Amino acid sequence: MLSPESRIKQAAERAQAEVEALEKAKTVSPMLYFGSMILAAFAAAALLHIAQ
Repeated sequence: MLSPESRIKQAAERAQAEVEALEKAKTVSPMLYFGSMILAAFAAAALLHIAQ
């Protein structure tokens, strides 16, 4: 069982990786970019939920 701190840290690292992927995807396909933005928004909402 991970502590809340390490779970938040993991989620933050995943979010950072998603942002980097988004920067690459933006040049590839606008449609993919917006889809990824939606996924990133869900990830952020989940992160906030875990943090509470």
